Amino acid sequence: MVQLRTRGGSQFDVAVGLARLGRRIGLTVRLADKACGRMPRAHATAEGIDRSRSPAGTEPTPLTVVFHGPAGTRRLRLLPRRHRGLAVDTGRGRP
Repeated sequence: MVQLRTRGGSQFDVAVGLARLGRRIGLTVRLADKACGRMPRAHATAEGIDRSRSPAGTEPTPLTVVFHGPAGTRRLRLLPRRHRGLAVDTGRGRP
């Protein structure tokens, strides 16, 4: 099993892209003060995104899982707020 994590959704990707283009950009979002919230906050800081209006929250950080089908289809699944983690079987190493 392989754990896969990303640093945020499409809005976060846009913020990173704008910061890399030299634009002043800020992120206004509440992220939990746990691993799932600390990782995107640290990445935003490393990319030069202003987080001054993004306080740490006590509620869980929402997570969305994207499933890619063999025909190129995608399905999104929003995980419940009290998830315990996610492991993905990539099928690597199978005959």
